[in-house]
Amino acid sequence: MSDLKLRYAHAVLFGIGVLLLAGMVFYRLLEPGHVLLSTDNNIGSETAWRNLLPYSFQATWSDDVFVGMQGVLNLCWTTLLLYILPITVYFNWIHGLDLFVASVFLGCFLRMRHVSWSGCFIGAVTAFWVGSNLTLTYAGHTNKFAIVMLASIGLWCTEHFSRRSHPAWGILTGGVFGAMFLEQQDVALFFSLPLFAYFIYAFIREQGLAWRKLIAVSCVVGLVALLVAGRALIGGYQTNVTGVSAGGGESPQAKWEFCTQWSVPPDESIEIIAPGYMGWRSGEPSGPYWGRTGQSAEWPRTGQGFPNFRLESVYLGIVPVAFALLACLLAWRRPVVSETGGEKVWRMDIRFWSVATLLLLLLSFGKYFPLYSVFYHLPVMNNIRNPNKFVQIFQIGAAILAAYGFDRIFDGAKFTIKHESV
Repeated sequence: MSDLKLRYAHAVLFGIGVLLLAGMVFYRLLEPGHVLLSTDNNIGSETAWRNLLPYSFQATWSDDVFVGMQGVLNLCWTTLLLYILPITVYFNWIHGLDLFVASVFLGCFLRMRHVSWSGCFIGAVTAFWVGSNLTLTYAGHTNKFAIVMLASIGLWCTEHFSRRSHPAWGILTGGVFGAMFLEQQDVALFFSLPLFAYFIYAFIREQGLAWRKLIAVSCVVGLVALLVAGRALIGGYQTNVTGVSAGGGESPQAKWEFCTQWSVPPDESIEIIAPGYMGWRSGEPSGPYWGRTGQSAEWPRTGQGFPNFRLESVYLGIVPVAFALLACLLAWRRPVVSETGGEKVWRMDIRFWSVATLLLLLLSFGKYFPLYSVFYHLPVMNNIRNPNKFVQIFQIGAAILAAYGFDRIFDGAKFTIKHESV
């Protein structure tokens, strides 16, 4: 078999493997009469929103509920599928579909970074089929799943654009970044920070320190993203920023406590490698969550508010974490004289993702991380709730490191760099 046919055969096997994995996770939904259980996005609320489409894309008012409901939905991936698909098909499969597409594009991105297809599969599993990015299915949060998917597509587009600098790839990259903000603005903003950092890093890695060109292409990508998401950003700022400010109380301390309530206690990071160590989720009869995530600030003093509240698991597994740590260890060791160009690029990639992933983990600690207050006081950031939203993009960074580490062990003796398009 020729190299080209073998390459595509491996790609097909990767896709089939991810599809089988999705089937294993969601197989019960194939049985007639089964409907996915979720809390925040239950089938009743989704049906109510669907009944307002397509008019909600232009804004409407519904009197179906007691005080009326403003029907304003952005035309985005999630709402488009809500409009097109039968409601039970949408509700049961939107999470699995988003995770499948995310897995495919993360695999394509990793292949462009010269990771084997086996390593790509390890990365996809770690990123999307364990941890918060999977178990948030219980809470619903469909827009977050779309952002996870778009983040993977954005990495793939960024890789193409950094190599070719073709305007079409720049427009596509900006469009994907903008599409994230059509889904959920606060989560998209958290995701955009490491994605834009990678955009800058990848461009410098491929094109060199061409600052004028970098500024120009960054402005183009940013402008396209703004054109796509401008209306949603304005509406989101008026609703979410103003709403959070009002909900947080008048005092700065009350606002800080309101915005950082869902911070991840650092000691609970043990759950990344120890499943269910702190319990599975709040209200779970067989394993109730007993940690401090979601605890109200007044709870220790008065017993008022939430003792805790968590609906997902952050478990990734000791094997992918070990792969990720190995990659970091090898990348930060002292370089050897005989290092090839490919080895140097590999080291640079790992160093970028190791720093980014560590920062994302620390930011997810929120009020438990002393420097989070610096991040919190940046413009707009002090109006965004729940630092634990960083866990989702942290998980993708950890998965990329795990894919690199896996390849270093099983396929890492050769580092010949060949630019491939996938």
